[in-house]
Amino acid sequence: MLIVSPNLWWQCHHQFVSLAWMRSIHTRDIGLGRTDYFFPNQLWKIVNPVALPLVFAGLWFLFRRPEGKPWRMIGWIFVFTMLALASARGRDYYLAPHTPCSSPPARPAPKTGFGRSRRKGRPGTCSRHGYRSESAA
Repeated sequence: MLIVSPNLWWQCHHQFVSLAWMRSIHTRDIGLGRTDYFFPNQLWKIVNPVALPLVFAGLWFLFRRPEGKPWRMIGWIFVFTMLALASARGRDYYLAPHTPCSSPPARPAPKTGFGRSRRKGRPGTCSRHGYRSESAA
């Protein structure tokens, strides 16, 4: 709260001028048509058309596969954020940082992770990378 309080105090004493400024920018963007075609722009401008099958496969994994159930909330956050931005007439690039979160589940998972040992499946050892968290007994 101490970090935010000077800015909040200034905004309060200046009638929240930054909110008025952002409102005017949003009104201008709507008037110029920059918020039109939100969904097509998500598919063709934000996501590379070559990577589009990977994003759809990631969403399919999150919503339809039993292995994706622990990460299903990531898919719901993506869908709800997309719907909220579309209903608020947001710009197409607002969702760009979240789009890569939906595609990694589509990639094939490695058989052994970084934190697993190849012998006996003990967690915490990875001699290939020189990392050992257990005693060398």
